[in-house]
Amino acid sequence: MSIQEIMYCFVALVSIINPLGSAGIILANTAQCTAGERRMLAQKIALYGFLFLLAVIFAGNPILTFFGLQLKFVEIGGGMVILASAWKILMNNDSKPVDAEPALGNVRDKAFVPLTFPFTVGPGCVAVTLGLMARAENHGSKFSVVALYYVEMIIAALMAMICVWLVYRYVNVISKALGTTGTKVAVKMLMFLLLCMGIEMVYDGIVLMK
Repeated sequence: MSIQEIMYCFVALVSIINPLGSAGIILANTAQCTAGERRMLAQKIALYGFLFLLAVIFAGNPILTFFGLQLKFVEIGGGMVILASAWKILMNNDSKPVDAEPALGNVRDKAFVPLTFPFTVGPGCVAVTLGLMARAENHGSKFSVVALYYVEMIIAALMAMICVWLVYRYVNVISKALGTTGTKVAVKMLMFLLLCMGIEMVYDGIVLMK
């Protein structure tokens, strides 16, 4: 098992998920919640997000096969989504270009839709996860090697959702500690790392085409 590969997938996932960027949405919609209610909501979103990523990890490739899509093209597409998302956020003043205060009503009833999907794990996260899974081809075709990569992806997804849980659980504390400027700086740093990863994924996909 490669710690380096786990960290690569983890950073890619947590950067595209961007929990700090989504924190404003959670904060705006849990302002009237008690600490216990906020904790419960954070747990639900993290759990739903992890299950959602598991579904993409295990069902993504069969769906692609059904539609006749090759993984190398998915890796290039995922890399381009990463590039576009990271570049857009890097060039914008806002940390995440979404409505900060959507009309959600009772947020406890909206833990999956829309707070988990699409605000936390949206279409971009799906594309990136599929792109990361396409990297399995880079490690060989042996079953044991591919199975190990699946385990690494699951661990990375779990770590990303733990980060989501921590940020959403303590969103008010983090917001006060970092402030507006600190949050923007942290998001920009994540987006730069994500931009570099997107370039690498596109390059790897092009190499596989040769």
